[in-house]
Order: sequence, then structure tokens, then C-alpha cells
Amino acid sequence: MDRKTKWSLAAKYGLILSLVTVVVSLLSMLNLPGIVVTLITIAKFAAIAYLLHRFMTKYSQMTEGSVSYGASFKFGFLICFLSSIVCTTYSYIDYTLFRPELIETMIETMLAVQGQMGATGGVMMDYQTLSSLMPKTIIFSLFFNYIIFGLIFPAIIANYTKKELFEMDEDIINTDEE
Repeated sequence: MDRKTKWSLAAKYGLILSLVTVVVSLLSMLNLPGIVVTLITIAKFAAIAYLLHRFMTKYSQMTEGSVSYGASFKFGFLICFLSSIVCTTYSYIDYTLFRPELIETMIETMLAVQGQMGATGGVMMDYQTLSSLMPKTIIFSLFFNYIIFGLIFPAIIANYTKKELFEMDEDIINTDEE
């Protein structure tokens, strides 16, 4: 499989994979009970693992010859990396345009905790500083979390999607025919 096909396939699969996270994020806007959110989150991870396994298996089947653990892992990580970019972008838009009140709530909570801890004026951050840093901090930490999962999932799944072809020695084949 050539490099261009591999990247376009990974981009398509990454977009599909990121849609699972985006849909779950949209469902979380409905203010569902905690147990439902937990079940949806578990279902999200199961769906991601299932889809990633399918995508990596398809890649392995489309590739001529054998596919090593490393090649399978790299393709799976590429899918997850591209999905991470889409999910992080969506999260940034979500926190800055759709639900900016979440960031304001986090900032107010942080300021209240700082006030309760008795932070002095020099240590205590003001609202303006926190409001400028919070979206960047959240997005960076989300991207980091997505990358961590993007390393873990393909590392596990690649062991099941590698493809090894064994070439038989002609002497063995000839002795079997006799």
C-alpha cells in the first residue's frame, strides 16, 4: 500500500473514530444522570476499541505480504493521532463557543478554593489571568489524554491485527507431493 493511500485511509478512519467522541460529548450536554453518563462513557471506549480493531484489521488485510506488530501499531496510532486532532478541535470550539459557562464555573471554583486556602495576593491568580489560560490548559490536557489513549489502544490491538505470512521451503512442498 502506498503512503498516500495509507494517510487518506487513516484520515477517513480517524474522522469516523472521532465522531464517536463528539457524539458522546454532545450527549453529555443533555444533563443525564451520572450512571447514564458512566454507561455511555464505557460504551464509547468499547466502540472506539471495536472500531479501531476493525480499521487495523482492514489495513492488515489490504496490505500485501506480512504486517508486523510495529506496522500495525503505527497505522493504529496514526488513526488515533488524526482523531485526536479532530476531537481537540471540537473540544476547543465546544468550550469557547457552545459552553463557555463551563470555563467560567471552573475559574470561579478555582478562585474560591484559593480564597479558602488563604492564598496571598502575590500567589493568588486573578480572574483575567485564569480566563486567558484556562481554555489553552484544557485543550492541551485533552490532547495529551487523547494521545495517551492513542498509544494504549493500538499497542494492545496491534498484537491481534498483525499478519504473518510464512513462506514454505520448496523442499518441504516437494516432499509433501510425493
